[in-house]
This record gives sequence, structure tokens and C-alpha cells, in this order.
Amino acid sequence: MFIMLLSACSSTTVHIYGKYLTKEQKEGVVSIVEQQGLTAEVNQLDFPDSVSHTSIVYSPMLADVESVEGLISSLSTSQWPIVSSGALFSGNHWFKKDTIGLFIVPDGVKPHSGKSMQEIADTYRGENCTSQLNLVLENNGRFRFNHENGEKV
Repeated sequence: MFIMLLSACSSTTVHIYGKYLTKEQKEGVVSIVEQQGLTAEVNQLDFPDSVSHTSIVYSPMLADVESVEGLISSLSTSQWPIVSSGALFSGNHWFKKDTIGLFIVPDGVKPHSGKSMQEIADTYRGENCTSQLNLVLENNGRFRFNHENGEKV
């Protein structure tokens, strides 16, 4: 009885890789995931090199494999058809028990091309300079210079 209670309380977590999504797209995907009775967690992590289109990767120890099929169906009827799905891992991304990785690639985006702001947005630090400046490129295309101590230039 106790074991059944524990399994009823656990939920499959879907890790949504939202690096290329707008705020509204993220909210829409989270809604789809939650409508399937799954827990949604959005991150901004890089995609594995092997992922270039919308994909699902899940743990081979997933207790509710049917949840993957339901999620694929729901995403496909919205604007996110799943091109590939598979158990275990993709690149260096591994998924533990009761987790699903959802990599969403919007139309017109080519992951790993180095051409999108999401891929080049970062903090760049100068080396061997008399004054230590950092260049901060943001996802929205804005940039700023900061001194090493955090002061804006």
C-alpha cells in the first residue's frame, strides 16, 4: 500500500529546452505538457550536437511510457510536430528515471549554426588588457560593456 502511494505521488518531469523559444512559445509548451498531467521545467541549456529538429528523449526506466505517446500526439496537433523520439540519451544529455527531454526547434531556427542571438548571447571577457572590460551580448540583440567589478561603461 505504501509503495502504491509513493508511485501515485511521483510525476514524470519534462525538461523543456527553451533556448530558441519566445516567452509565449514557452508558456504554450508548458501548458501542453501540464495538460498531459506531467510536470514541466523550462531551461535555457544548449542542445546536444545531435539535435537539429524538435525531438523527445526519455529515460528507458520511464514508468509511464504512454505519457511519451500522449505528449507527442498533443505537441503534433499544436505547432510542434516531433521529428524524432528515443529512449536513453542524445549526445551528452542523459535522462534519469521518470524524466523526458523535450527539445523544441521553431521554424527557421538551425541549432548549432552560430547565427542566432540565442547561440552567441554570452559574456565575453577581454584578456591581457590594461582595463578589464566585459562585453555582454543579450538574447534580444542588446549589448553592454561592464568593468570587471560590474560597473556599466
